[in-house]
Amino acid sequence: MNNTLPFNFLGWSVDSETFLLTLGVVTAAVFASTIWLIVWAILRGRAQDDEHSPGQKA
Repeated sequence: MNNTLPFNFLGWSVDSETFLLTLGVVTAAVFASTIWLIVWAILRGRAQDDEHSPGQKA
């Protein structure tokens, strides 16, 4: 069975290689943005903690 048979996805005719590539890119983008949001929230939380606790600065 051929791995690149076209199939219909939301009205578009897409072959499975293109679909898997797009799915991989979207998954990577969501994963990266999630990690970035977590890191940003941690750094922002630390900055606010430093502002609200005088005398704790290094």
